[in-house]
Formats: sequence, structure tokens, C-alpha cells
Amino acid sequence: MNFNNKIVQNSLRCLQHPATWLSIVFLFVNDHFLKAVYPSWITGKLSDFAGLFFFPFIVAAGLSFL
Repeated sequence: MNFNNKIVQNSLRCLQHPATWLSIVFLFVNDHFLKAVYPSWITGKLSDFAGLFFFPFIVAAGLSFL
């Protein structure tokens, strides 16, 4: 794997950003705790937003290795 590629480096840098980690933690807490305690459409939308925040970075990192 070539980690010197600028696209790979940019994708990995985006995955290391604190906002990305915060959205992953928020998604985990929301899916495993908040949805069970406070089920509503808001927890579903929060889960969608958190997932849409970091998922493109994971896809970009995966595709950049190709």
C-alpha cells in the first residue's frame, strides 16, 4: 500500500480529526443508549446525521487504496 499518495493521506487525516471521532462516539451512544431510553424520530435523525458525517471519510479512505 502506498501511504505517500496525497489522497490516502488526506483521507486518513480526515478520519483522525476529533470531530470524526466525536461523531462516531455520538452514533454509538445514540444507537445503544438514547434510542432505548428515549425512542423518537429525533434520535433516528441524530443517528442519520452522525453517520453521514463520518461515512464519506471511510469510503474515501477505502477507495483511495484502489
